[in-house]
Amino acid sequence: MKRQLITCLIAISLLITPCLSAAADSILGEWISVERTKGGLGAAKNYSKDGTVQATFGALVDFKYKLDGKKLTLSLPQVPEATDIVQTFKIDGDKLILTDDSGNKQELTRMPVAGNSGIIGKWTGDHYTGAKQILHFTKEQNCYLAVPMVSADGTYTIRGDILSESYKDKGSQHYKWTIQDGVLTLNDGQGKTEKYMRKK
Repeated sequence: MKRQLITCLIAISLLITPCLSAAADSILGEWISVERTKGGLGAAKNYSKDGTVQATFGALVDFKYKLDGKKLTLSLPQVPEATDIVQTFKIDGDKLILTDDSGNKQELTRMPVAGNSGIIGKWTGDHYTGAKQILHFTKEQNCYLAVPMVSADGTYTIRGDILSESYKDKGSQHYKWTIQDGVLTLNDGQGKTEKYMRKK
């Protein structure tokens, strides 16, 4: 009887483990703040399969983009009154050169990210504020502009519905986490809730 009980418990454990692993895998990837300040500032997190996490805070803008020959149009569907940004673009090796109607140019360098093809991928270069910017073009014709002001690298672990993040000199943070309708919600149990949407 005891042997049968142990066998049963092992079988249940084997059935549950893949589910927990699948749940943990669902957090992998890049997430950006749903709620931002009036100035467009927000947080972003990138969870990797090796248990590392990168957290940043800075300016975040979500564009839709359209290509027409060598013309690149960036629009803000969520802000109907906003004027489209129209530039010509040229890709030369690992460089993306953008030129506006006034002849102002900016040169960005391709970042080594899987899935790069044509304009698709991540590009980095100087922002007019003097900080570094990242333009991330996706296959779904989304363009994410980020100008990180603060960045921290750490590690994370997941045990059930508890997500723990550890950063050097900042200690550990613990959250109850859920993903529903494509939104990652982190609750620290002390009245603070953070909501993130996945990049796509």
